[in-house]
Amino acid sequence: MLVTTPRYPPQKLLLSRFLTPDRILFFFRNESDRTITELLAGSLIGLDANRVLNAIRVAEPSGPTVLGTSLQVYRGQRAGLDETRATMAISRFGCEYPVNRYLPVHLLILFLAPAGDRFQERAFLRSLNRLFLTEDLTTQLSRRTSPAEALSMIRNAES
Repeated sequence: MLVTTPRYPPQKLLLSRFLTPDRILFFFRNESDRTITELLAGSLIGLDANRVLNAIRVAEPSGPTVLGTSLQVYRGQRAGLDETRATMAISRFGCEYPVNRYLPVHLLILFLAPAGDRFQERAFLRSLNRLFLTEDLTTQLSRRTSPAEALSMIRNAES
């Protein structure tokens, strides 16, 4: 008897599907990535920020996933979570991060999926990789001043 794992159809998970204006934070001065990450975790309403940070540390003990030169993604999984959650920070001047110490990071995305859902996590990372393939969107987002404006720009880039 041949046992196979279920094949999921290719799925493009849009960043804008998980974002709302209250989940996009702006920083107009240089902040540390740790400060920004803690604020991102706290912006996920209904979730304990410490548990979110712990889930990220478990999933990525060596640090966040870096895509391109100025985007880093914090990802994790949490038991009891009924839906995927995401939040984003845009840093106008960038923040320094030891992994990418030569260039400042302008976008930080925190992505939290239900426990055991590796498929959705990977699909989300693939979508981010396509969306931020060039630095153009990152540069344009770092020049925005409002969450609604940034979300609109992301939706346009995804369409």
